[in-house]
This record gives sequence, C-alpha cells and structure tokens, in this order.
Amino acid sequence: MDPQHTYKYPQLPLSVYQPGPLFSIQRGDYLIVSPESLRNYDREYIENLKKDYDLIFYTQSPLSVPLVGLKTFVKYLLSQELSPTQKASGVILNENLLHWPDYYVFVRK
Repeated sequence: MDPQHTYKYPQLPLSVYQPGPLFSIQRGDYLIVSPESLRNYDREYIENLKKDYDLIFYTQSPLSVPLVGLKTFVKYLLSQELSPTQKASGVILNENLLHWPDYYVFVRK
C-alpha cells in the first residue's frame, strides 16, 4: 500500500507483491510453512515455531517419497562443506532439498 492506503495492484489486495514497507507481525497473523519453502524445516523447527504460534492445521503424508536424485545428493554434499558465511551469502538459495510434502498453518499468539 502507498501512504494514501490505496493498493498498487487492486486485483491482488492480499498479495505479498504489494510495494511499500513491510508490516510487523501481529497477534492473529498467519504463517504457512509449505513444501515449496526455500528454508529447510524439520520437527525441531516446527516445535520452535510453536513457542510463538498456535498450530491450527497440518497435513500428514505417510506414503510420500521425498525428492531424491543426483542433483539433490550433490547439493547436499556441497551444503555440508559450506562455511556459515557462504551459506549466509546465498551460495545455495534453496535449503529445502527434500521438499517433504507436508503443510503447516500457524497463527501468531
């Protein structure tokens, strides 16, 4: 939104593509963790989110197979050799190598 509180793209009022300053996270805001996330997430990450968020929905895909292939294997090996500085600089942009197929929906406490 611009300072006059009009949407630059009125057809997308709930889009992350609106220009301008970011709003601060407030109570009641949603956080969706999806398989397409660039950040890797595991049980520990989800449990840490539960400190500040209420988990309201999640999927379970017991028969799913993670995305495993030669490219994934090579990226995994390379990511193990990177220094924290290289990781922070974005040498490998997508940390979510296996793309586990479960979604999590949280609401800020």
